[in-house]
Amino acid sequence: VHNRGAIGQPWHTYRREGNALFRFRFLLGLISAVVLTATVSTMLVLVWGDLRPSLMNGQPWHGVTVALFIALVLLLLLFGVAMEVVNVLLLDFVTPVMHRHRLPVRAAWTRVLRHVVQEHPKGLALYLLTKILLNTGVSLLTLVAVVCTCCLAAVPYIGSVILLPLSLLQLIYPLVFMEQLGPDWQFFPPSRSGDLVEGTRG
Repeated sequence: VHNRGAIGQPWHTYRREGNALFRFRFLLGLISAVVLTATVSTMLVLVWGDLRPSLMNGQPWHGVTVALFIALVLLLLLFGVAMEVVNVLLLDFVTPVMHRHRLPVRAAWTRVLRHVVQEHPKGLALYLLTKILLNTGVSLLTLVAVVCTCCLAAVPYIGSVILLPLSLLQLIYPLVFMEQLGPDWQFFPPSRSGDLVEGTRG
């Protein structure tokens, strides 16, 4: 945001927000792990208890078991998509709002849900679609860079330097998107904001 490489001072300044964000992400990961473990365990029980004997002995499958198995798979996929959306909102919107307004996680979520999700649902949908395309493009370019540099781009520090423009693009894009919502959503200093918006559009 300020075009500087400071680490210690910002962490000291924003340690309260950083620790709150860590606790929230840890809790979110714990919930995901519990749901994933419970769903997969139930699916394994179904396979072991009904579908496995049917496959081994040639017996017909019980329709209720198959329907329940398919429902669990769909539920798992739906949960995965929902958690990915939550994660994108958390990292791309909530975290910058915490930084900009010095808010705790819950207050930042309230602000994002009210002023972004409720007031700009179409814009958010387009953002998420663009985010998917952007991540796909970045992944392809990363793969090309790894191949063209004979896996040199896969080395942690060297790869970070080589792929720095792509990493910056992914970090700057959500901030530039939110700056379109008004003055309260401006993250960059005015001297840099206009150049970044024009560069992102280009």
